[in-house]
Amino acid sequence: MPNPSHIALVLTLIACKPTDGSEVPTENLFADVVVQRPGGALPRTKLTVAFAAALGGSQSPENVALGEGDVVVVRARDYEDGEPIDTDYEAERTTGPFASYEVRLPVTEYGEEFRIGLTREPENTSAPQSEVRLPPAFTPSVPDVLRAGEQAELTWTTYVDPDTTMRIDIASACLELVEEPLFPVEVPDTGSYVFDVDNAAWTTGSEPCDVTVAFDRVRTGALDPTFAGGSVEAAQVRDRETAYEVAN
Repeated sequence: MPNPSHIALVLTLIACKPTDGSEVPTENLFADVVVQRPGGALPRTKLTVAFAAALGGSQSPENVALGEGDVVVVRARDYEDGEPIDTDYEAERTTGPFASYEVRLPVTEYGEEFRIGLTREPENTSAPQSEVRLPPAFTPSVPDVLRAGEQAELTWTTYVDPDTTMRIDIASACLELVEEPLFPVEVPDTGSYVFDVDNAAWTTGSEPCDVTVAFDRVRTGALDPTFAGGSVEAAQVRDRETAYEVAN
């Protein structure tokens, strides 16, 4: 299930014809980097990069496509017997009108540390030093049923790290969010989140309905200072299914 909380600011821009980035200095670019690793038996790490720039005095950033000769290179670092092993991957532009660049790592080469570099033609400055580390994997648990009028506790295996947070979202075809919804929510990575079901959503019918709960354990990285701004984050992402029941 796609989770909106996985996508950073630039990736949420309205898709339109992107601006040619060959004439945009790196110092004017905003870069958003998102690394995701799902659970499952054969997880594939996905890294997505998007660029934007506020042009012509506009306050709203516009999607930017890299110029010919500009390349995004991702260096994934793993370890074997305590020794680092680095593998470089070149990101490819995704299809569609929105310009973004993606790398999917082979399942046998997970990578834990990532360096994301933008190499540009000589007339523009390169930005080789954006870095982030994946947070540890985790296993979430949800109640069998979310009942109206009750509290619900979401739990996950804990990991003590001040650099990680947990983002949680819920989605369902038969749920509507309250006017001031609790979700998506970002909470400390303490292993538990308790909420009042009535404060989160209500059902559009009288029958029980399926609900998906999405968890992201997120760690923020360091963006190359050459960029005008943006963000770098890595997340372990997990989904769990449950049900919503109305009050008797």
